[in-house]
Amino acid sequence: MTIGIFRSLDKIMTDHMDTSPEHKRVLVVDDDDELSSLVAEIMRSQNWEVTTAQNGRIAQQILKTTSFDLVISDIQMPEMNGIELTRLIKKGNKKTPVILITAFHELLETHEAHSAGADEFVPKPFSSEDILLAVARCQGKAAEKETKESDYCRVAIHDFVSGRQINYSIYLRLSAEKFVKIAHRGEDLSTERIQLYKTKGVKHLYLHLDDFRRYVGFQINVLKMTKDGPTITEEEKRELVTRTHELVQEQIRREGIDPNNFDSASEFVETMISLIADDADLYDILKSLNSHTDYLYAHSLGVSVYGVLIAQNVGWHLPTNKFKVALGGLLHDVGHREIDVDLLSKPRRNWSLDELNKYEQHPLRGIDIVKQLPNIASDVSQIIKEHHESCTGKGYPNSIRRSMIHPMAKLIAVVDEFCELVISNPDSPGMSPKEAIERMFSLDTEKFDAHFLEALIKVCKVPIPEKLRSTRMV
Repeated sequence: MTIGIFRSLDKIMTDHMDTSPEHKRVLVVDDDDELSSLVAEIMRSQNWEVTTAQNGRIAQQILKTTSFDLVISDIQMPEMNGIELTRLIKKGNKKTPVILITAFHELLETHEAHSAGADEFVPKPFSSEDILLAVARCQGKAAEKETKESDYCRVAIHDFVSGRQINYSIYLRLSAEKFVKIAHRGEDLSTERIQLYKTKGVKHLYLHLDDFRRYVGFQINVLKMTKDGPTITEEEKRELVTRTHELVQEQIRREGIDPNNFDSASEFVETMISLIADDADLYDILKSLNSHTDYLYAHSLGVSVYGVLIAQNVGWHLPTNKFKVALGGLLHDVGHREIDVDLLSKPRRNWSLDELNKYEQHPLRGIDIVKQLPNIASDVSQIIKEHHESCTGKGYPNSIRRSMIHPMAKLIAVVDEFCELVISNPDSPGMSPKEAIERMFSLDTEKFDAHFLEALIKVCKVPIPEKLRSTRMV
């Protein structure tokens, strides 16, 4: 263990000071003398009688002759670790509270420790306040902070890119309403650590909702939501999230797509929707997409999910970029709200020239809608405006050429065409990914960006047709 695993002992939090006259006994167990001394100092300042032990085996011997009101132990120790010690304590006296001190690299053991009966967890590096709050909760002198699943956002483990610092506190979910902080902001994640968690089956970590908003660069207009507009009930939000999950699994998931990559992308999108649904204006837009036609919301979700898949494939791992692609994909057809449902419900081959012209204005209608929202990034607006522009310069609404089209709009253009073919709608009964890509190649592939089209082929694991192997796609 290293010395630099705790924050400085600045001052003892008087809010949780123990002023009772009787002495209470605490057993502090840690093989790191400096950390043990720090915890002992904190507890003595609160009138606790402190006994120390260098590992669980020594602690076990002490417990045979002495009773304690509290045990504070590290998890990783020689001879006997903190989890084994917890089991022994809970087997002999279930009323004795146990606080375990844990580090990020001990994430896997934290689940096991919770099952063993640990009452509280304190993450490293810790402050005196962290220790005292945990002690107060064990004594019933500080209420356990109410936590709800909706207070946290799930993040796929591989979204924590190695070599970057964690700028937010990270939590592990132990039960439906139990989240434990396992890392403070600013800690480093090594490639080895990430790989270890993956091989052990860890798929998700959690950020607090407010931190996740900052993580992806999205802030809701809280003032408007609480004062000037209607609030969104938990039930309404839950119904939308449930509906979203059902559509993703029933209409968007396809055979041949790597399930782990698909799950990662779909979970990112579902988390994003749960987040943006707190914004009253965006919630209203999502509801309107869901109710406008039978397929519009499913198509929008599909473009969002496959957009994130493509972004991951081409190395766009920054959470802010993935969020923009996901939100741009979700809102790219928001202008359809302004188009008559009867027109959208009939095949395009039956449209008149006037109807076609009206339809091709929907990107501009979409911009008019989202420009009223203060939280929409300019990149998202450009996705909405340019997702029907063509690399040949023959797209709409402005017929701009390849070099002028926003890269994220080029990505969404590929995914939009793909989802038009794989998700059932008035023009398509729904194709397999292989059939959809073959159809795209049989038409004008020059209008698509080659980089993103190749990424789609890789995601779908479809072999490039022989006649194209000598072209720019190889």
